[in-house]
Amino acid sequence: MECYSVDCNSVVDLENSQIVTLSNDKIRVTIAEYGLYILSLETPDRDGKFSAVNLNYDHDWTKYLHDTLYLCCGVGRYANRILNGRMTVDGKEYQLTVNDGDHCLHGGIDGFNKKVWKHTDSYRDEKSASATFAMRSEDGDQGFPGNLDVTVVFTITGSKLTMEYYATTDATTVINLTHHTYFNLNNDHSQTIRDHELCLPNGHQFVKVENNGIPIAGAPSDVK
Repeated sequence: MECYSVDCNSVVDLENSQIVTLSNDKIRVTIAEYGLYILSLETPDRDGKFSAVNLNYDHDWTKYLHDTLYLCCGVGRYANRILNGRMTVDGKEYQLTVNDGDHCLHGGIDGFNKKVWKHTDSYRDEKSASATFAMRSEDGDQGFPGNLDVTVVFTITGSKLTMEYYATTDATTVINLTHHTYFNLNNDHSQTIRDHELCLPNGHQFVKVENNGIPIAGAPSDVK
């Protein structure tokens, strides 16, 4: 029978962020309240030795605080780019903060990767372990309308990590949440990912973008 555990500690140099680790004998993931960064996602090799399969800053907290690559963090309010940082909702135009040339990228200057989330709950039994994080983005945050309450639940089951997102708002707004995880399954990261194969069982379409990363108007393309 697998043994699941949940461990917590805090890091003063990362905005006093609490660090939560979920683990069993097949997977181990460590998540920070700051930015919802996955500090480490580890799996065992053929000899049972755990090593990270995600890219990270190896506990260099300064790099996390000044990260511009969105290296394994939570992204919001809106993943990807919004042209010129402008959008119209219910007939009203909103100017968002811009942080990628003239565009709003991944929620703006102070996106969800710069917020300190709150670890609100943990759970474990003989089949799984989970940790819940929550955060409120106030009306007008980075220019977006509406108060937005977001909850993210990380769960490990066997060798699987699941992230579940929940969000509620008190006004019409836009939302596009994701987690910006970088993977390299070579355990020492000395090799590139060019020999990796990516399977998208539910990925039937993709969105074409222009050279500046802005989605092209029209129907998405089929990748089946």
